[in-house]
Amino acid sequence: MKTLMYLILGVVQGITEPLPVSSSGHLVLAKALFGIETEGGAVFELVVHAASLLAILWFYRDEFVALFTGFFSQIIPYFKSKTKEEKAQYTHFHYGIKLIVATIPAGIIGLLFKDHITNLLSSTLAVGVALIVTGCLLATAYNTKTIKDENEELSYKAAFIVGLSQVVALLPGISRSGTTNCTGMIQGYDIKQSMKFAFFMFIPIATLAVLSGIPDLLKMPNLASEAFPLFVAFVASGITTYFAMKMLLSILKERKLNYFAYYCFFVGTIATIYSIGQIIFK
Repeated sequence: MKTLMYLILGVVQGITEPLPVSSSGHLVLAKALFGIETEGGAVFELVVHAASLLAILWFYRDEFVALFTGFFSQIIPYFKSKTKEEKAQYTHFHYGIKLIVATIPAGIIGLLFKDHITNLLSSTLAVGVALIVTGCLLATAYNTKTIKDENEELSYKAAFIVGLSQVVALLPGISRSGTTNCTGMIQGYDIKQSMKFAFFMFIPIATLAVLSGIPDLLKMPNLASEAFPLFVAFVASGITTYFAMKMLLSILKERKLNYFAYYCFFVGTIATIYSIGQIIFK
């Protein structure tokens, strides 16, 4: 029974990680709906997020390898170049620095307030309100026109603003992919460029979160009995994340963000009403 429940949660995580509807928020709601208790604190979230991370790395494998190798090969030539025009040619180096700049705010806040954020992961009321906020953001992005060239990458300023938006997305119910994607789009950038930058940002922040959570995983007293259900959740999350990425790309190309906005408004409202009712009639 536990394995089946973990399978369901793995699928929920995988589908909702790329889609702009908040994976962490949906895990909270799914646990409440099915009455599922995951053992080991945030270990379950660590495992399924690690699977999503690997799926996203695989989805962008060619671009990631090109960026990774290009960034390190261009460091020395960049600092040896003399003119501004010469420095501008090192596109992989600039892109890597933009990702670092964008990752710093959420990385610092995530490490400093990890325990407080974890406490919010059980609040259906917080998730409900946050989903409504996510819906408002999606609706705003839907009504924003692209003013940049489709091949124009985010500037340093735009990258930093997207990074600040990722801080807000640390809260369950605020979609990380939705917030970062929409922040790029609201600044006038093409959907494909915004999506690529948003998910490249996910890689370092998710890697940091996974690495910081490994000690908790290893300290689980019942790790042996939990290993198989966690493995099932891991596989389910990874596979569904990959195919959800494909679906998201096609949806974003058609600018169908309004559908996600309606969904977030609906689910957020139901979750909020349910939570308030639980408080009143408890």
